[in-house]
Amino acid sequence: MAELAEKRRWPAKIAGSGPRATLIAGGLGRHPSGGVAVTHGTRSGEERFWSKVDKGDGTGCWLWTRAVNDRGYGVFRLSTHQNVYAHRYAYELLVGLIPEGRELDHVKANGCTSTACVKVLADQHGPAHLESVTHRENMLRSDTPSARQARQTHCIRGHALTGVNVYRRPGAPNKRECRRCAQEREASRSPRRRHGR
Repeated sequence: MAELAEKRRWPAKIAGSGPRATLIAGGLGRHPSGGVAVTHGTRSGEERFWSKVDKGDGTGCWLWTRAVNDRGYGVFRLSTHQNVYAHRYAYELLVGLIPEGRELDHVKANGCTSTACVKVLADQHGPAHLESVTHRENMLRSDTPSARQARQTHCIRGHALTGVNVYRRPGAPNKRECRRCAQEREASRSPRRRHGR
């Protein structure tokens, strides 16, 4: 009877601590990375997880086919009381723990086209679509206005944004402006406006 009760017990907590804690916890059976595989009924969490992944024809993303959040990331119910991101769970199953201070990036340069992708290993059809990177690197790889500005090598008038030609305003030190364009703009203003009249 005690063995049956032990089988049905849900994980009390995630192994490790903080936001980077391992997702593989509680339940029965050891996982190669040192975590413990969670069981759900008669199937392990790992079996349930992979039954919800469509590897397609092997040429692109491995897509999570079940629940996704409002940003398109797959959500896997690890236990009654614990949902985890599908891409993070796949990474920890096949690669290992996500290092402290790192996060997973869906690498567009490797062919990843979806945030629901869980392809963490390279295969004969191409490279892995998920990579452990710093938050800064993940943001710079994105398509946000600040990421586009950080990748910009020349201003809209063709001046190089390097060395002494880069101006950073005191109130916005992360924003780069073309010093030459600012000087040309100032020179074109009327003398009265330049002196605040």
